[in-house]
Amino acid sequence: MKQILIATHGKMASGIRYTAELIVGELAKITTIDAYVTPEDNVEKQFEEYFSAHREDRIFVFTDLMGGSVNQKLLRYAQQENVTLITGTNLPVLMQIMLADEDVEVEEIRQYIEDARQELQLVEIGKKEEEKPEKAKVEEESVQETFENSTAKITALRVDDRLIHGQVAMTWTKQLRVQGIVVAHDAAGGSQ
Repeated sequence: MKQILIATHGKMASGIRYTAELIVGELAKITTIDAYVTPEDNVEKQFEEYFSAHREDRIFVFTDLMGGSVNQKLLRYAQQENVTLITGTNLPVLMQIMLADEDVEVEEIRQYIEDARQELQLVEIGKKEEEKPEKAKVEEESVQETFENSTAKITALRVDDRLIHGQVAMTWTKQLRVQGIVVAHDAAGGSQ
């Protein structure tokens, strides 16, 4: 069975899990370890208990920093055949793993990471034309006003259970130059 462990300093693990599940739903068994939140936290013991309970599972581990103590403590578990360690926790990569089959190959994960790197960009909407660097002008011209060139491969999306709310309708649509909104709802579909 596919298991996802997110272990980070502070409460980042719980936060990124909440955000990922808000967007794509609860598609995978995710455990979070918010390390060093209190002085009593025994991270090593939490890791031991987790890996003992999941000896037969396919485990994807996400950590926040390559050189951080959380990642360092997990390196010994990453040597196991059933464990894949991904550091520099990133929402697009986490969602890709959530959507992937348990037999996802290392090359596919490398591609998810590369795709996520392409999504990390400085967005300068509304900046005066003469202030933009030449490189940004060329990139802007090549992207045009669509998201066809996006490298994201997310196949499921859920904004939230309120269908449409003010932030989506009034802010996101203007900023992203949305040309249409589709609302899917069982009850709305049956009414005239």
